[in-house]
Amino acid sequence: MLHPNKFIYQWGERINVKLLVGENYEGELWSGDYSSIESLQLHLLDATDDLSSQIDTAKGDSLEFSIYDEGTYMVTYQSKNKFIELAPAKIS
Repeated sequence: MLHPNKFIYQWGERINVKLLVGENYEGELWSGDYSSIESLQLHLLDATDDLSSQIDTAKGDSLEFSIYDEGTYMVTYQSKNKFIELAPAKIS
């Protein structure tokens, strides 16, 4: 899941978005890298930028960038499929 440090930013201000992973909406900091990303994009009207190359492999603040145009932006993320094994008691 994507977790920005806030939702409204000033022009040129550094935007920090953490990528979290976990169960029951209780995320832990993601420690993946570029190979785990299907797509990570920034959208504004009819423009789209690929952000996946900006991913840091260090655990912590996964994505930082700045915006220099006014408007409403949207960050979209799609990971590659991953599978885990769970004990039967944890499935319900």
